[in-house]
Amino acid sequence: MIRYEGKDALREARNLHHQKGFRPSVGNGVPSPSEGSDGDVKFNSTIDGMKMFVKHQGQWVSFSPDSGGYGIQAPDHDSGWVTVTKGSSTTVYNVNHNLNSQLLLVHGYLNDTTNNRMFSLHSGVYDYFSANANEVGLWFHLKDNNNIDICTGNDYVYIYDNTSASATSVKLTSADVRLFIWKINGY
Repeated sequence: MIRYEGKDALREARNLHHQKGFRPSVGNGVPSPSEGSDGDVKFNSTIDGMKMFVKHQGQWVSFSPDSGGYGIQAPDHDSGWVTVTKGSSTTVYNVNHNLNSQLLLVHGYLNDTTNNRMFSLHSGVYDYFSANANEVGLWFHLKDNNNIDICTGNDYVYIYDNTSASATSVKLTSADVRLFIWKINGY
């Protein structure tokens, strides 16, 4: 699928609009490759919001009408919230993104619903420094071109300090995780 953003997308839409008989259709989801002919335009509601699709050289090209070429493009995949629990090397949570690439930008969030706190995630295990060091953390394994495994530390999923004096910390054995995934263009 080819994507146009900002001025290129608007120019493409205007060019198609001035063609004789222009009348876009409205629907749901991503159009099937077998649908339509070159030059057809569809405005479809998707799980990522409203998108405009234009059939160009046999492929549906998409863009978000509200992107305007500014800000961050909507992710190519949103895993939704996945509840993860501390585990062992055999405990993994699979996210199937179907983007056919391992060259991805992956950004995660962890939600501690018990204490109403949200954290931006990096991928990697770290040890909690105490008398008995524990394996703590999350890491994302780019398993193949269409799957990412979320793996957890054996003792805790996440630890954070919950006081300004650093006297105590919250040790999570379970939390909700959400991954936003962007495919790097051209790969």
